[in-house]
Amino acid sequence: MKEKKVYFLTTMLFLCGFMIFSVINAGQVSAKASAIVIATSDGSKYEYNYDELKQSAASYYMGDTVEGALYSHFMNNKTSIEAYFDNSRNVYVPNSAIQSEALSKMMNNLNFDFVSFMENPSTPTETLSTLKLKNNSGTVQPVDSTSDENFDLDGIE
Repeated sequence: MKEKKVYFLTTMLFLCGFMIFSVINAGQVSAKASAIVIATSDGSKYEYNYDELKQSAASYYMGDTVEGALYSHFMNNKTSIEAYFDNSRNVYVPNSAIQSEALSKMMNNLNFDFVSFMENPSTPTETLSTLKLKNNSGTVQPVDSTSDENFDLDGIE
């Protein structure tokens, strides 16, 4: 139980920091992490639009379960953050590379600049096969879905 709380708090702090970073740098034209990819316990890779996920998180914490469904799905399925999608280069940047670079900078008393790291052509990238998800009136489903395929959020909780 304590482990889940620590994991939840760590995730929330990371997302809040990333949101603040995004707001501060919103006016600049540069690399942007437009999506976040998570790994699930069964090995699936789910991709969430970052702006939609932020809006869903705000709704979730305001008590709106319909608009907060995407965030709820994210939190209930995430075992790790796999990568971020850089929309300026159209590539996935592995979270492990970001963490390694940030740690290296910190150990050398240097500042880590996420945007510069994402923009750098030598930054490692990876090819991923993901399932892009969206919130459709409280039902989380694949972005390109034309069927009634969805995820039962009640079954997850």
